[in-house]
Amino acid sequence: MSDLSSRNQAIFREASFYWNSQANSSLAEINRQLLTLSVALITISGSALVVFPHAKFEVSFKVFIAITWFLLAVTVALGLVQTYIDAHFFRSYSLNAQEKERIWSSDKMSDIEKYEKVTQISSLPKSTGEVLLIFQSSIFFAAFIMQLVLATILLFS
Repeated sequence: MSDLSSRNQAIFREASFYWNSQANSSLAEINRQLLTLSVALITISGSALVVFPHAKFEVSFKVFIAITWFLLAVTVALGLVQTYIDAHFFRSYSLNAQEKERIWSSDKMSDIEKYEKVTQISSLPKSTGEVLLIFQSSIFFAAFIMQLVLATILLFS
């Protein structure tokens, strides 16, 4: 195997390992988000019931709480969708690098043929996009402000 083939094989093997680790960390992030946000929702729900067990909340206050929890649930869902998209994105890069490493490790082609075959492999997008992240951040900010309003109403009423 030529020096060029060995070097390119090593480069694409390292790239494959890197992107595969990124995909795995994205999947782990799903679990962390689920746990953290579930605990946060339980804490918010439980604290209102514990601190104000005998309070008779008006219907509009209950609707306001329900809207806030719905927005937080939407935030969780958007976060999970974005994390899945990221994991898929990194997995695509990993598979792409594995294929290029396989080509460069082949003994059946010349270096020129290997280079041509590697350049024919489809290019991948540079990022997963920010649209869901923008929506998630906006909705979370709105829910957070609503939580502050609820806390203020509870504390000063």
